[in-house]
Amino acid sequence: MSECTTTRPAPTTSTPCAEAPGATGADPVPRSSGVLDAVRRDNERLRAELSVARAKIDDLETALLSSRRIAAAMGILMSQHHLSMDAAFDVLRVASQHNHRKIRDLAEDVLYTGTLDTALLHNRSHAKSGVQQLPDPLTT
Repeated sequence: MSECTTTRPAPTTSTPCAEAPGATGADPVPRSSGVLDAVRRDNERLRAELSVARAKIDDLETALLSSRRIAAAMGILMSQHHLSMDAAFDVLRVASQHNHRKIRDLAEDVLYTGTLDTALLHNRSHAKSGVQQLPDPLTT
């Protein structure tokens, strides 16, 4: 058997930090604190972006759910009153405007009760003030 000998390079006194551009062999903390500050700024920026993205996701999920609920309410009105899709939406829109309620809230009422109270289409304050009322889309 032959003996295999390996030669190792002689250890050097230089370190990777000392060989880095601008390094003096001194404590690298001042140079790395700039990097740490940049990482912190990036982290704060990314947290803010994540917060905005999460809020947008929540808004989109609410909008999607509202859209589905409004469509279901329109379907109920279409079926009960033989309305077109546009006419059913107009019923909800008019009731919403006259009662200062969101369409999605009125749609929830329709889903829970199975109907839309036609009194919602003509707010009593308009009748007392003499403001001309819109025709009732359910009867026209």
